[in-house]
Amino acid sequence: MNAPANPPLNPVAKALWFIENNFAGELTLDQIADVAGVSRYHVSRAFGEALGRPITRYVRGRRLTEAAKALVAGATDILTVALESGYGSHEAFTRAFREQFGQTPESVRAQRHLDNLELVEAHTMDMAAAAFRRNGSASRLTSATCRARSAATRTACATTATTAAWIICAAWR
Repeated sequence: MNAPANPPLNPVAKALWFIENNFAGELTLDQIADVAGVSRYHVSRAFGEALGRPITRYVRGRRLTEAAKALVAGATDILTVALESGYGSHEAFTRAFREQFGQTPESVRAQRHLDNLELVEAHTMDMAAAAFRRNGSASRLTSATCRARSAATRTACATTATTAAWIICAAWR
């Protein structure tokens, strides 16, 4: 008996995969939407519905979480950590870091632990599916919001919630 084929990844899963593999570099909503195969509007809406936060907040949180880990691990130069996290200056990084964690990078480096920080860890497919189920979002997305891109055309497709509560487009390739 052959095992069933894995279902194709849905737009949120594709966006999440792309973000996790590229968040250290420059990301744009256009790039994420292209990888997900849907419009900017749809990927933004579906991502927010599934994970409970907008794409930009997720990317920012992931970058700052990794920066906090680097600082606790002993990174000596905060500017280097800031630049590696996609910030153009120490000041911009410190401002974003303080907004995210309520502390400066210097204080986190000095405390040498992450216990009191609300980190944004990488979402797995299972975590995102559970969040999607918990938010009950599948019923709110209609076929009008789901558009699959193909090489030459955009094909409207039906939106269905699988047992994992993911949005799967029938025309997805």
